[in-house]
Amino acid sequence: MPDDNFSQFATKKAYEISYALFRVAGILKNGSLAKQLEDQALKILSTATLKDYAECRLVLNSTEYLLRLGADVNLINPANSHLIIDEIGNFNSAIAEFENSAKLPDLNLEPIFSRKPISVDSTSPSAMSSGPNGSPQMDDLPASPRQRVEAG
Repeated sequence: MPDDNFSQFATKKAYEISYALFRVAGILKNGSLAKQLEDQALKILSTATLKDYAECRLVLNSTEYLLRLGADVNLINPANSHLIIDEIGNFNSAIAEFENSAKLPDLNLEPIFSRKPISVDSTSPSAMSSGPNGSPQMDDLPASPRQRVEAG
């Protein structure tokens, strides 16, 4: 994916995840977990829009653990937690793929391969002399197999 396309995708995906985190935080009875999820949501959106994908991945990973904890202690509906975690996993995979594609070096492999030697073939048009109308001269044409047998 070119950088601009990925940037648009990343911003949209970060917004979607952040929105979902705010929705979950809004119904939590535990204020400190709600505050943590809201803070994480803002960091996800901020790092994605700034194209700081390495930091974004770290924030996504810690957010996943907050969601798992919330589900395990029955503060977050497990279905909501798993849905957001799946989206986080998809986003992390997309970031990793983008980062790997951006790191592929452009190698100059031409010196590795041998080249076919260039030889001047007497039948090639550039090796033949031209007659008055541009056609090959008879002396320049190679002998036919029959002429070689008769001459030999």
